[in-house]
Amino acid sequence: MITNFAQSASTIKERGRETFSLLLTYFRDRRRIVNILTAVVLFIGIAGFGACQHTRLARYMSITYAVIAALGLQLSLRSLPAGLFLMWTAFILYCHPSTPILAALTAVLYAGGVLAIANSQNFTRTIMNGICIYALANVLWQLLQLPDYTVGYNPIYTGPYTLVGLQTNVGEMSALVAVCMPAFCRRGWAWFIPVPFTGLILAGATVGVMSSAAVCLVYVFGRILKKQGRILGFAILGVIAAMVAIHVTVIDPFAWEDHKNSRLQTWKESVVIALGKPVRGQGFGQFSTMVPLLSTPLQLTVEDRLRLYDDVEDKEHFKELARTITKGDAAAYYKNKPYPNRFFFEAHNDYIEALFAGGIPELVFLLGALAHILRRGWKQESRIPFYGLLASCVGATTWFIWQIVPIAVVTVAWAGLCLAGRDE
Repeated sequence: MITNFAQSASTIKERGRETFSLLLTYFRDRRRIVNILTAVVLFIGIAGFGACQHTRLARYMSITYAVIAALGLQLSLRSLPAGLFLMWTAFILYCHPSTPILAALTAVLYAGGVLAIANSQNFTRTIMNGICIYALANVLWQLLQLPDYTVGYNPIYTGPYTLVGLQTNVGEMSALVAVCMPAFCRRGWAWFIPVPFTGLILAGATVGVMSSAAVCLVYVFGRILKKQGRILGFAILGVIAAMVAIHVTVIDPFAWEDHKNSRLQTWKESVVIALGKPVRGQGFGQFSTMVPLLSTPLQLTVEDRLRLYDDVEDKEHFKELARTITKGDAAAYYKNKPYPNRFFFEAHNDYIEALFAGGIPELVFLLGALAHILRRGWKQESRIPFYGLLASCVGATTWFIWQIVPIAVVTVAWAGLCLAGRDE
């Protein structure tokens, strides 16, 4: 009997070892672990909606946050920094009950787009062709707008300028053309490069010129460092410098005082407000509410101030932040402070808005994700997606281009293609 018991114990022990070995082998595959975690996150989003902070939003927002986090887990297989960025974004969206559903759904669509393109290498040519066609369509509309010809589609608002293509202002048009232009650097499409270049000139805005110049500089310096056509490279650098100089002095004269008293002041005050909540941020959708109220309240009507204040998520924090900024004397502070030439409902800098919405971790994860994706794009056989994403990253420093749907979609395409391509 003792012998039978010992044999049974030995058999159980051996089967236990085999089971543990099988489990260890199964979980050595990182993809399997991520898939299990993805299923768990989605289950929590579906079954645990009651845990949401806002009852009315719980019914549809909880699954949205869960989907963003799940997409982050899946994207981490391609780019860990990008996956962490998405998962933190999902956490920030959950933490702030004032999150607009549109912001959450947009994050789902863009994240899903990056993941879908990154996991498919069959549509690279089609995607780039689509980018080229859309850029050409915009320039065509610009040309039709030259004689003030009424076409079937016209922007609702163009400001004082009309050469905006299918966009709403020249800044958007300029940025769009710059982000699309690398797609033309291919066989069969290179002959069309003068067309987007013409669109860039017609728009006459600095943001696109700055992005295009940055791409050209990186390309030329890359060739110079590899000792490929150094003389030609330095000649191109001279041409780029001359064209930028002509642009900022003749086409779109750079007014330092104007920018100092508008964008730079807005950036400074936005960062101060953002650091009021350095870890979890102020929340998505709160920039256009809090910054005008705390930065330029006297430039708003009483009705606008009341309307914006009603949309402030954390009113106690807002009051404390206002007391800190004004040092307890709001009347004297706002009477004597230098006001910007105009106030913005966007920061005109997507990195500052990321800091504002999600705190320092959001900005760190965003920069880490972009750095990793750009590095992957640089190591590819074709660096066209790298240059397209680089143009978008540069443009985002002086414009809110990632909040403009066409430019954001092209940026998503470039990011996905950077992750999808084969390394050199």
